[in-house]
Amino acid sequence: MEILRPASGNLPLTAARARTEVLDRLAQKYDHQCRTSLAASNAVTLAINNTGAGDSEAKKTTYVALDEWRHGFVLAEGNGAAASPYVAEVLSALSSLPCSNSGTKVFMVTPTSGAYARARQELLRTSSAPTNPFTLTGVCMTQQTALLLHELIITSLSLEEALDNAVLTADALHVMPSLRERVIREVFLENDSADVEGDASAFAQVSVTSWRSIAMAVKQATRLESFLRAAIEQEKQASSTPSAILRQLVDVGSSDMAWNTLRHTAQLLAPLNFLSALSELQSATSGQMLALWIWLFGAASRSPLLDGNSGAISTSFLQRMECYVGEHFMACLVLDPRVHGAGLSVSGLRRARGVTVRVATALIPGFNENNFIRSYNDYMKQSGDFGEPGVWNAANTANPMEFWGDYEGDPLHNQLAIVAKTVCAYVPHTSSIEELWAAHARRSSSSSTEAATAEASQLHEKCTKVRHSVSVSARADVKSVVIRFQTLLEGENEPSAEEMLQSNAAAQDPSEQEGGALNLSVRTVLQSIQDGLDEDMAETGASTTNLDASWFDISSTGLDKIRETMEKFLSAAIQQ
Repeated sequence: MEILRPASGNLPLTAARARTEVLDRLAQKYDHQCRTSLAASNAVTLAINNTGAGDSEAKKTTYVALDEWRHGFVLAEGNGAAASPYVAEVLSALSSLPCSNSGTKVFMVTPTSGAYARARQELLRTSSAPTNPFTLTGVCMTQQTALLLHELIITSLSLEEALDNAVLTADALHVMPSLRERVIREVFLENDSADVEGDASAFAQVSVTSWRSIAMAVKQATRLESFLRAAIEQEKQASSTPSAILRQLVDVGSSDMAWNTLRHTAQLLAPLNFLSALSELQSATSGQMLALWIWLFGAASRSPLLDGNSGAISTSFLQRMECYVGEHFMACLVLDPRVHGAGLSVSGLRRARGVTVRVATALIPGFNENNFIRSYNDYMKQSGDFGEPGVWNAANTANPMEFWGDYEGDPLHNQLAIVAKTVCAYVPHTSSIEELWAAHARRSSSSSTEAATAEASQLHEKCTKVRHSVSVSARADVKSVVIRFQTLLEGENEPSAEEMLQSNAAAQDPSEQEGGALNLSVRTVLQSIQDGLDEDMAETGASTTNLDASWFDISSTGLDKIRETMEKFLSAAIQQ
């Protein structure tokens, strides 16, 4: 509490002093912590986040530096220029980065509105541009995931209709107590001790600012299908003058096609649910997110919702991957021991080795390819030093930085360890999917036009630093994230409907109750996320990766392997 006392003696703490003396001291303390932490880090990611907004409806850009342990510090705020990323502003923010170690590797992750490819040319360090500041760059994978979902919805009207029907059923359960009680009676038919009214909170309530709540509505509808259909029929019989929402429900409840579409939608959303959960964690790597993209690509290619349009979706996925998935993403896909190449075909694994060699050549002066290949092959085959007992235990692979730390300094494996720690230190997202969704849902309904003064902007920047410090300190750990997303992440061994409702009641998140689902349009929210793919593709030169579908194993076995790696990681992580 000492820091809350104004420096001017025993004078009372007024609002003015809180805005000046106390806030200044909090900001100075924050800056000191920032300098100390970043100066000791071997790798720093500059994350550019423009999901936030200032006092005006224009977006506000925040520059956050994350050290190799994923501790984040706000460096500066920008004005949210139309072109993202804005090179001059990036360089200005970078100039305030406190790195005492000249060998510190600096990375950049940014959303893009079409300016990324050109910014990468100006900012990425290469053999022909050795003085450029960034060792690795990439776009925000949560932004690109949302844009992939938008393309799926544009391509499949059935998908959009299923999401609308899921929201409808969730809303009906929220506003119709009689329907809710009928469903609970059906679910707990053989359990006379069930508390019908007390269990009402177990149903998902859709919020306009929460994508997770929409995904939960889909899961809820498919898990409770038989109970919902019976309850809807009972409501229909009991009502002489059905309400508008009941009439809509009756249409859905009596349609086998509508329920089939909901089931296919739940299957398609499975990789997105894991992406949503992973995006909540600071420890997520580009390799993990790329594996989930491959799963989403496979699920979309095989989904009946996209019959006749799978070719167009495949082309769109591959274009986005070709433009935005840098070679270091592919290297991380194989070198993150939690993923270990899951999602790659035999051909893809072979070609990924060449990609990783190119990444290593760029990162390591005096690169010894023979040693690197020997070490790489042992790692991929889990042989030699990587075949020792306990190496691949989930507890040992849960933290890739610690896993590879065991091999640093080893005559054979040192180069591989350096490359692996570098690509795993890169942070692939600037916000969680929930944060991205909430920001755009709010912005689409915002009408504020108040202009901010320079003084107000400086005050806002100080407040942002302090708020960020608090939010990072209180950031949810893996266990709490898994609890929140547990129902969405469950696969073949799903609990019973009774268990699902009981666990949902315990995992309700009050923050998701902001705003109702009235007039919620998934398409409208996703349309507000600016897509710069066409502009970035026009500025992107010929790729050395040449990604195509043959890189990926999108068979049922291949997709199951990705799910298993994610479940194994989350299971081990919550036990640490």
